[in-house]
Amino acid sequence: MSTYLRLGHMVLAPEPGKYFIPHHAVLKADGDMSKIRVIFDASSVSSSGRSLNDVLCTGPKLQVDLRDILLRCRLHRFILTADIVKMYRQILIRSEDRVFQHVFWCDSPSENLQEYQLCTITYGLNCAPYLAIRCLHELDEQDGHLFPLAKVVLNRSAYVDDIVVGADTEEQLLRRKEAIVGLLHNGACELSKWTSHSALVLGSISPDHRANSVSFDPRDEHSVKVLGLHWNTTNDNFAYHTSIPQTSSTKRQVLSIIARLFDPIGALGPLLLWAKYFMQLLWSNKLGWDDPMPEELLSTWRQFC
Repeated sequence: MSTYLRLGHMVLAPEPGKYFIPHHAVLKADGDMSKIRVIFDASSVSSSGRSLNDVLCTGPKLQVDLRDILLRCRLHRFILTADIVKMYRQILIRSEDRVFQHVFWCDSPSENLQEYQLCTITYGLNCAPYLAIRCLHELDEQDGHLFPLAKVVLNRSAYVDDIVVGADTEEQLLRRKEAIVGLLHNGACELSKWTSHSALVLGSISPDHRANSVSFDPRDEHSVKVLGLHWNTTNDNFAYHTSIPQTSSTKRQVLSIIARLFDPIGALGPLLLWAKYFMQLLWSNKLGWDDPMPEELLSTWRQFC
């Protein structure tokens, strides 16, 4: 919350709020480094019986399908990925609308609660993805002509705050990278977590701004996650990694395992089709969610795992 204040993303409320967003902290453990993120709950019902999300328009879907982005970048020899830093919080909300984005906060329990106003797009509002992506599209519309190599990248090669682009030569990819940086700079946005298997492109990026690919899992060596897939930057290929427990013996556990198999490009289609067929078998056998499977079905499932 102090970061919100320091960056100007939250200020002391200049006027009483019309809706107060509850919030809580979520701890994300990542090896020796742990991060605390703030989660805002705009679906919380107010004294009127409705929440902010109840009365907001969600907006149409503007995200490009993951499959299209991943397959399109693979048409090129070299790939570059990056992440827009604090994307939602780079976009200001109109001052007259901020009365609906008030929160209570104090730095310690010994202090009095104070009323603050969130100034930027807030994660937790159902319209947040639409507003953020629509602003990127407008940036491309207004300034894209100034950076021809970055034109339509924000429309066709970005999934919310992740950008994945390709080029046929390293030199062309480097020029495209500079164009994307320039275009986003015009919108006051920065890029981080850069990844590429091009030594020329990586050499132009500070090590502090590169994606961290260190992992203690030997299968993850030299790989980074790109839109849900693992990308081995040494061999330049996409891969699927999953860990399936062998103790699954109920319908609930089977469904949990099937839900973990994320397949944005459809390469695991035959595998997932069989898994869904097996789930139908469990239903046709009238098994409860926590009933043990018959030995015949259990043996078949273990063979699949």
